[in-house]
Amino acid sequence: MLILKRLQLRPSGLIVAIAQQSVEVGKPFTLDSNQLNALQQAIKALNDAGHIGEAQTVLALLLERGNLEAPLRQLLMKKLSQPIQEWRSRIEELIKAKHPFYLLYQNSQGHELDYKVRHAEVRFFDKRFYLMIWCEETADVENDIPELRELWHNRCLSFERIKSVVPTSGDWRGELDYIKVQLHFRGWLAKAYQPKKDDIEDDMINDVRQVVRRVANPFWVIR
Repeated sequence: MLILKRLQLRPSGLIVAIAQQSVEVGKPFTLDSNQLNALQQAIKALNDAGHIGEAQTVLALLLERGNLEAPLRQLLMKKLSQPIQEWRSRIEELIKAKHPFYLLYQNSQGHELDYKVRHAEVRFFDKRFYLMIWCEETADVENDIPELRELWHNRCLSFERIKSVVPTSGDWRGELDYIKVQLHFRGWLAKAYQPKKDDIEDDMINDVRQVVRRVANPFWVIR
């Protein structure tokens, strides 16, 4: 069982305590479905926020002490073996050195794609980190966004889908490709809108707030 040392913790506090190893662990404990789901969601949230080490600590605790059924234990073991932090650390080193690299990636449909990356940035969208890249390849998106040729070289990738990273030769680009998009906000949205770092114009014209933004990926504008 878990001994919380007289601490009254909210669920988020418990997760932090586990990750910081300030919770004393004794015999294996049995969790109900709601508790298991909460801990799995906490692991995902920690990974998405970039706290990979803490997520791995909670995951390892579940495997060691959680008294889990075999299918769930095997699923969690696969997650534990995914080298997300390894890829992110390696990529950040290459970005800092402005060194191009090949990247092998498995998309949401299970297809493996390889890219020659000549610019990359770690960006935060919708409560998690993504890898934004400029790559030489365009064939995989030409049919998806035929009207946005200017953005064919940009990709937005999830770290957990990266399979391999290999440095290569070539020139490093200064930035991603961008287009300018004009957004109009009316009514209460005109006051509620919070400026983004890629906004280059922000004007109130009559009752309409007109914002011009540099956009590297159309998905996040729609989102």
